[in-house]
Amino acid sequence: MNYGLIGPLALSLLLVFGAAPLVRYSGVARSRVWPLVATVPIASWILIQFAGQINPAINRSTNFFSEEYVWVSELGISVSLATPGVPGIFVSLVLGIGALIVLYAGAYFKPGKSLEDHLSWLLVFMGAMLGIFLAGDKITLFVFWELTSISSAVLIALKKDNPEAIRSSRQALIVTGSGGLALLAGLILVGEHHMHPGDMPVQAIIGAYLILLAAATKSAQVPFHFWLPGAMVAPTPVSAYLHSATMVKAGVYLMFLQIPFLYPVPGLLQTTTYLGLATALWGAYWSLRHTDLKAILAASTIGSLGVMFALAGLGKLEALQVLVVFFVAHALYKGALFMLAGAVDVSWGTRNVNELSGMKSQPLWWVAAGLASISAIGLPVSIGFTAKDLIYHKLENQPELLLPLLVALAMMGAMAVVVTLSPLRALASGEKERGRISPGLIWPALVLAVLGLGAPFFPGVIQRVPSPEVEIAPWYGFGSAFILSLVTWGLAAAFFWFAPRLRSIPMPRVSGATLFQTCLTRISRTCTTIISQLQSGELRRYALVTWVGVLALAGVSLWMYPPGKANPHDFNFSGRSIEIIVLGLMMAAAVGVIGTRGRLPTIVISGFIGLGVAFIFLANGAPDLAMTQIVVETLTVLLFVFVFYRLPRPLSRNKGAWRRPDMYVAIGVGTLMGAATYWSQPGGASMSNVSRAYGELAYAEAHGRNIVNVILVDFRALDTLGEITVLAIAAIGVAALIKLRPRKDEAGKERI
Repeated sequence: MNYGLIGPLALSLLLVFGAAPLVRYSGVARSRVWPLVATVPIASWILIQFAGQINPAINRSTNFFSEEYVWVSELGISVSLATPGVPGIFVSLVLGIGALIVLYAGAYFKPGKSLEDHLSWLLVFMGAMLGIFLAGDKITLFVFWELTSISSAVLIALKKDNPEAIRSSRQALIVTGSGGLALLAGLILVGEHHMHPGDMPVQAIIGAYLILLAAATKSAQVPFHFWLPGAMVAPTPVSAYLHSATMVKAGVYLMFLQIPFLYPVPGLLQTTTYLGLATALWGAYWSLRHTDLKAILAASTIGSLGVMFALAGLGKLEALQVLVVFFVAHALYKGALFMLAGAVDVSWGTRNVNELSGMKSQPLWWVAAGLASISAIGLPVSIGFTAKDLIYHKLENQPELLLPLLVALAMMGAMAVVVTLSPLRALASGEKERGRISPGLIWPALVLAVLGLGAPFFPGVIQRVPSPEVEIAPWYGFGSAFILSLVTWGLAAAFFWFAPRLRSIPMPRVSGATLFQTCLTRISRTCTTIISQLQSGELRRYALVTWVGVLALAGVSLWMYPPGKANPHDFNFSGRSIEIIVLGLMMAAAVGVIGTRGRLPTIVISGFIGLGVAFIFLANGAPDLAMTQIVVETLTVLLFVFVFYRLPRPLSRNKGAWRRPDMYVAIGVGTLMGAATYWSQPGGASMSNVSRAYGELAYAEAHGRNIVNVILVDFRALDTLGEITVLAIAAIGVAALIKLRPRKDEAGKERI
């Protein structure tokens, strides 16, 4: 459908994006009314939820509504927005957690320039993520996908005086931006192909794996995981929002959308599953190696994303619904834990778990951390427990997948215990009492933690598309899943106990970040080497590279699309003996130019080639072109003669060896042009359709009897305008060079 007015979905996006410059330039973030910014995502959410009442065209039976706006009509490209079923919970997470992040940022930064910058870009980032979840077509999805990469990179680099922030921002942008290019290529290659087993084109298979690559880069899957810990240099509001419900979940959401269509692709589901398992184990293990609160939470986020990828790789509807439940659970408890870590950092100036103590004097912080950890550990009546038990129910007959996920979930449970209990140690003797944490840094986290406990009691909010095999409940009774939960809690306690010993194990010197930096450095050096060879300032080398590129492109085109057979008997050479003789003399002159060493003979012989071209024009009934060619060729020869003695000395020639590449390229270009002419004129001397059309339309439409003039002035008007523009630019350049000729200063020395 195509609405004449802006629909509720588009209006919700415009509301978020439009608020960003308003916050940036209105000064609201520098005043006490900055909490009003939190009403923007709330208003956007209300627009989406009540769209059914605003627009009567919505299909109420399927809870599906869409809007479409023409973007590039000539190419058939439109901006399509939709909210089918399950993505509605993703929209609620983006906007709901976004509103809490806005309020948290106000207590974190305090009103001022820093809050102004971060709130404006957080709104841009929020709008980009909202656009991904509302995208109803591939082009719209790609546009918002790339906008999330750009806006997140800006958020990471807002600390302009921090070199580490700039480096991490560039690293995140390169990795996720490259994934965006892979996504575009994948969507184009997959196109509208219907994936049927045994009947898939190669390009569609390649496109499917490119889509998986894009999702892996965005969601920090191994080996692209290294950019996510580096992004921790950003302030906590950015980190909490990026890790809980937005940026890193975009890749998971992409697989959620594409798996139902790409599951027949050979090996795609298995690759997704084992990629997720490897990432889950790596992230969970490294979360116990760190002592920095944000680093611990970042590594565990990578592990959780791996769990989601492993579930997506199962390729079944019930597995995707379990993924949604785990998605919600992780968003709630991880957002809360990040906010609490930021509260400790702001209030006490450290995030090292070995240096934290005395949190018993912060009861509100302890309550929020305890409730969030209940969900992270997966204790009963929490959304984390529901997600964990659903995973165990789904995989109880697949031990090869169940065991690594069980270990990963146990490690992440131990991580939650580390984050919660480490700051609760008693004060050491002589240590001063810590200052109190601002309530504004705690209660947004407390809201998320409470929601994590209450979510299992409202299954309809999460399970938008019910399935008989997936039942959301706070308790599933004493079964095999509960026994596996007991094993998970026991392993979590063991990992927590041995966490200090794990940290003492030497870390490998080689990491993903170092490999990335090494590759980036080598690519830069390689590009510098190539540029120094290509951009040498030598006209001969420029021409050589250009024609080599033309030959390569032409060769690939001929190989992919071979021309049809031409009939040489259709060519009529009778009456053209003089032209053939002239062409032979021109070819001999071209060979003479190559073999001549002196400049004056080279200029004279090259002028003879131009006169031969003029004769060909004259013989084919174009005397005006022949006269133009003669005048231009004569003037060119005279100009060369006039500047003959001012030309630089010729380069030394080493027995003609330096000419061999030129010779080979010249032969190749000549052969290509001859072949193109041969195949483009299968009728020999007969008039082509283009020539006939020029003759028929010259007087009827352009009102001119001279076909050549009509072609230049009417049919090729833009080409003639381009030639005039080139000549004008050349004249300006010559005038500038003349004005820059050396001058003498007062001391008599030449200067520029």
